[in-house]
Amino acid sequence: RKREALEKTLFGINAGTSSDVVSYRDAQDRATRILDPDDAQTAYTNALRSDDKVLAQAILAQALTHNWTAITNDYRSRNPSAASALDDLTQIGQYENNGMMALMHYMVPGLSTSAPITLAYKG
Repeated sequence: RKREALEKTLFGINAGTSSDVVSYRDAQDRATRILDPDDAQTAYTNALRSDDKVLAQAILAQALTHNWTAITNDYRSRNPSAASALDDLTQIGQYENNGMMALMHYMVPGLSTSAPITLAYKG
């Protein structure tokens, strides 16, 4: 719930016109297609240049997901009021990743198809 509230704060759309909703959905779609950090940086820079805040925020969401810190740090410096929410989201992401690593540490090892070891009885 905390993650969802933070994401709504940072990336949510305010009630607006239908064109605002279309713009938001388009930005989300475009950002999710970016898989390379250099492409993300270029798209983010272009969004800032054209004052496309919706696209910049959508790319920021991807940057958080992929740990593209250059974009996250730049957004934080440009939007100090968002720093706390960004820090909290980053910490939640680190906790979730560490939780998965801890779980994997305690998982049952895989089964082996090797022949079983037999012990000879000397009686």
